[in-house]
Amino acid sequence: MTGDADTRFEWKQPYTQPPGLLVLQASGVTLTRGDDVQRVCAAEFAAGALNDEVLAAFDFRTLVEALALALPASVALLERGVPAANVGRPRVPRVFGGGRGAAWVVFILGRRVSGRALDQPFDISFEELLQLGLPAAASACLGEEQVATITRAVQQLTPLPCMCDTGCETQDQHGRTTSLIRRDHPHANVEFHVTVAQCDVCGSLWSWEVTGDSHYSYQCDARRIVSA
Repeated sequence: MTGDADTRFEWKQPYTQPPGLLVLQASGVTLTRGDDVQRVCAAEFAAGALNDEVLAAFDFRTLVEALALALPASVALLERGVPAANVGRPRVPRVFGGGRGAAWVVFILGRRVSGRALDQPFDISFEELLQLGLPAAASACLGEEQVATITRAVQQLTPLPCMCDTGCETQDQHGRTTSLIRRDHPHANVEFHVTVAQCDVCGSLWSWEVTGDSHYSYQCDARRIVSA
């Protein structure tokens, strides 16, 4: 984490011609494409200035990430920066089972394990699972191997103070975050939204992108936002 007047957030797009560079600092937003350099203050950017240009040079997700940092509530992030990645943390699946017609599905959401087995829902804490196991009916439906796999996942996550850098794909899977902004893509022909949120525990900043259709499936992805 940086914490001086030079704290900056950068997004690079090397694959376009000309390549793009977006820089956001307390002093404002700068978009550079070849010899073309455009600058606006954070308030102007938050009000819409340069938004179309950033979208054309990058993508919708980058635009939403930059807009989140341009908000008045994000001044402290621009002054202090945000943490880098936690190296060496285990990447743990959050969804087990499921699928069309499946008899059971289990989710790890934050520090809880929830799901259903034979249409019977359950929702327990990590501590309850490790002390008591899954409910008997759920255990019988899943079988010993699947129960052991889920228990190992919970054992890996339990000692950690937060879920950052453990393979979460959605904000619900992470848990304990505060949202800064959510924007829906105005021209997408399916559900397409990006949320930027900060971990309540360590202060890490993430963007969560969701695309898809409730009649078919969703694609979810998390991206860490770091200060340079």
